[in-house]
Amino acid sequence: MNETGEQKAPRKKMKKWKKVLLIIIAVPLALFIALMAWAAYDESKMTPEEKAARDVSRAVVQSERESSIAASQSEAAVKESESQALAFAQAEADRARAEADKAQAEAERAKAEAEAAARTTTAIPTTTAPIIAANAAPATTIPATTTTTKPTTTTKAMTTTKTTTTTAPPRNISYEQLARNPYSYIGETVTFSGRVSTSGTDYDGKIYYSLDINGDHWSDIYIYSTDRNNRVLEGDWVTVTGTFLGLDEVFDKPSINEISRSIR
Repeated sequence: MNETGEQKAPRKKMKKWKKVLLIIIAVPLALFIALMAWAAYDESKMTPEEKAARDVSRAVVQSERESSIAASQSEAAVKESESQALAFAQAEADRARAEADKAQAEAERAKAEAEAAARTTTAIPTTTAPIIAANAAPATTIPATTTTTKPTTTTKAMTTTKTTTTTAPPRNISYEQLARNPYSYIGETVTFSGRVSTSGTDYDGKIYYSLDINGDHWSDIYIYSTDRNNRVLEGDWVTVTGTFLGLDEVFDKPSINEISRSIR
């Protein structure tokens, strides 16, 4: 109580966490102020020559730092340029190698096609002369007055001529041989059996279907057919005989031009 008899209000104590927080904030602030004051005091004691020497030293350090950064950037640029040049040279070498391989493959394919054409080309016998002679013989019995009015005998004889073509018997060539050395068997007559996995019409309007030869969905042969009525369906078991065409340009699989087939 005071002299007047009034009771004093009790002071509130600061909580402990507030004290800790105040210390954490006040101590770094006091250190910063002390350092600034020391720097200002030290600055005031320096002579103009000392200040000039300090500025020169700072400029030298800054210049060296900038030179180091520029040198690092220049070295990185040189390395990147060398890397790009090396990558370009490698790409050009790969492209030249690919073109050379392609040219060699085309040459081998052309050679194989020429050899296949030479093997499959056979002499086609003609029976035109004997047929004409046989059919023209009765014309000699027609009187001379009527021979000029019936020239149809010779015409009929010429229309009865027939041209026969022969197909080489199929060779026993495996799927692995066709897939590994396709250019060596172009033009050969082959026979395969398998389950039809796909069928349809390609972008050129050709009817095709594929046979799964070994049942593993990897050994497919693509067959091109002209029979638009008796088409094969997926799941049919087909035995086909045809002329080997080489690797298909779209599917990169062995392809055959169909000659005959049986479905069961």
